[in-house]
Amino acid sequence: MRVCPDLKKLVGFAALGFVLATSVASAQQAEPVRPVRTLGGPTRFVAPVRDIPALTRSMSRANIQRDLATVMQRAGMPVLTAQVQNILQNGQVTETTLAPGTTIEWMALRRGGPNVVRNIRWDGAAPLEGFEFIIDDMNETYTF
Repeated sequence: MRVCPDLKKLVGFAALGFVLATSVASAQQAEPVRPVRTLGGPTRFVAPVRDIPALTRSMSRANIQRDLATVMQRAGMPVLTAQVQNILQNGQVTETTLAPGTTIEWMALRRGGPNVVRNIRWDGAAPLEGFEFIIDDMNETYTF
C-alpha cells in the first residue's frame, strides 16, 4: 500500500502555506525531512478552507482545477488527476487530523506557480485539522 497526500484545511497557521499534504511518508526518502510548525502565508496553495462546503467551492474553481493538475504532475501522479479533482470538487472527503511528528511525503504550494515541496514533518504544537480521501486503483491504495 502506498500512502500519499492528505488535503489539509488551514486553521490560522501563517508561514509556509501548503494545502495538499501526505499523511505518512514512505521509508525511502532521498531528501532530509524538514520540520514545519506553521502553515499559510504567501505561498499557500489556496485560502484557508474550514469546512467541506468551503472546500468544494474552492476546489471547483477552474484555475484551482488547472493548478491541481500541475501539482499532480509534479508529484508524479498525473494518472490520478481526474479522480482527485472530482473528489475535491464534490466534497467526497472526511474530516481528520494530522498529529505532530507526522511526516508528509509532499504538499502543494505556490512558489513560482503551483508546485510541490517534499519530505515535510508536521511539528506544530497541536494536530492539524484537515480532510482525507482514499483512491484505490486496484494496484495501489492512495490516502490523500
